[in-house]
Amino acid sequence: MYLGDALNQLGFRVLEFCEKCGGLMRPIKKDGESYLVCKRCNFSKPLSSKVSSYSSKRVIEETKHGRIGIIEDKAELRRKLREEEKELEEERRRELMDLLNREIEETEGSEE
Repeated sequence: MYLGDALNQLGFRVLEFCEKCGGLMRPIKKDGESYLVCKRCNFSKPLSSKVSSYSSKRVIEETKHGRIGIIEDKAELRRKLREEEKELEEERRRELMDLLNREIEETEGSEE
């Protein structure tokens, strides 16, 4: 008996790897038949009829959810950036005006 079949009957999940390149084999259905296909080299083989079930599951990490949220709120992010840029520009103007006023005061004081 194939070890994968025995483990499957006991309720364990089994991963299969490609004979050619060692890549992970994933189950697909094509023309009503089930196959295992390699992600790397596309090698395929028929899925054993002895295997009672085979499934593929993708887990999305929490950090990827956070990235999606930022992308969805792109307009709000742009608005905030524009506001921050305006505030920085206004602060620079004030600093420049202060510097100009000090220079004017210094030149007027030295003339007297």
